Amino acid sequence: MFNIKTYTVILLSAFFMSAITAKPAFSQNNGGDQFKLTAFPNPSSSSITIKYELPQNTVVKLMIFSVDGSVGKVLFAGNRTAGEYSETYDISTLAPGQYFYQLQTESDLVTKPISMLSGAAKQN
Repeated sequence: MFNIKTYTVILLSAFFMSAITAKPAFSQNNGGDQFKLTAFPNPSSSSITIKYELPQNTVVKLMIFSVDGSVGKVLFAGNRTAGEYSETYDISTLAPGQYFYQLQTESDLVTKPISMLSGAAKQN
């Protein structure tokens, strides 16, 4: 029979083992890299272009959001046929700092970091 100390150790061990083997919360992918996703220039202070390639027809949601999770802008939401796409977003109105861009399809979700620079940083 287990005592409370043994039971607690078992529960904590199970918790830590599942945390170690889990995928990162911000990059979930159900079948390998199903699409290409890049952003440039990164870092940027004026605009950023996000390019992605879809191997098949799918529903897509592409967005930029801040580190606190608030959505900065949904760049596209809807159906896309297989092919290459790009979306350009004017980021000059966003506060400098770290943001993320995310592409979600019916089977995949990928989130990558981007850096927004202040206007003064452009003068380097």
